[in-house]
Amino acid sequence: MVEAEMKAHSIQHLKANEFPRLQCLEIPLGHTVYLEETQDSTEQNSVLETYFQCSSNNIRERVLLDLLESVMEEPLFDTLRTKQQLGYSVFCGVRLTGGVLGYVVVVQSAVAGPATLWERVDEFLRDFRKSVLVDMSEETFASHVVSLARSKLEPPRTLTEEATTMWCEVQESRYNWNGCIEETKELAGMKKQDLINLYDEFFWEENRRRIFSVALVGSGSKYSYDAEKKSFQSMKGAALADSVQEFRASSHYLENPSYRGQ
Repeated sequence: MVEAEMKAHSIQHLKANEFPRLQCLEIPLGHTVYLEETQDSTEQNSVLETYFQCSSNNIRERVLLDLLESVMEEPLFDTLRTKQQLGYSVFCGVRLTGGVLGYVVVVQSAVAGPATLWERVDEFLRDFRKSVLVDMSEETFASHVVSLARSKLEPPRTLTEEATTMWCEVQESRYNWNGCIEETKELAGMKKQDLINLYDEFFWEENRRRIFSVALVGSGSKYSYDAEKKSFQSMKGAALADSVQEFRASSHYLENPSYRGQ
């Protein structure tokens, strides 16, 4: 039916080199911060979304980042939400943007401004390496591997979930319909040291980290844009982006591995 409609309206297939290409900007070394106020003047909450750019999409590091999320999500919530009482919304997760792997930590709070939220996130990440990764027993690590493998092999619960998975493959031009099986096989060979090595490369060593934070100051909160700006400016290694447009103009796009050979 689709082909008949295309023929009736003289619609041609796009050639491979005519497809719109999804690409991701390279985040510079260090910590770039885009600071803004919320449009709602009554908003009491401030938000920090911190993105760590990792590598071009590949199965090994994609699986390791999934494993990191599995290990980190509970202690992150316990530290920032339960113990420090920063806010109800605290989470972390893997991102795949234009063929580039990344990782985000998000905190929403009515009791702290974005600069303080970053300091708490950074403090957590520094403590996480020793207190969680290094001190984690082999048995605990193995339980995370098994749990993640099982979740990847679970069949889709809804048509929407299955369609979303398929469309992600189409959108990224991968067309790997058995990705979960391949990822599970990759998981089977993972060691705890592999996870520590990944963490050191993208989250721990300051001279190698590529971080972009979007920091929103609640316009109805007691925290002001100017005060938060001064706080970020005083931080070692942090650089404020004046505007999204200028940041894009000064950056370049990374190669999307899905388009290699096209």
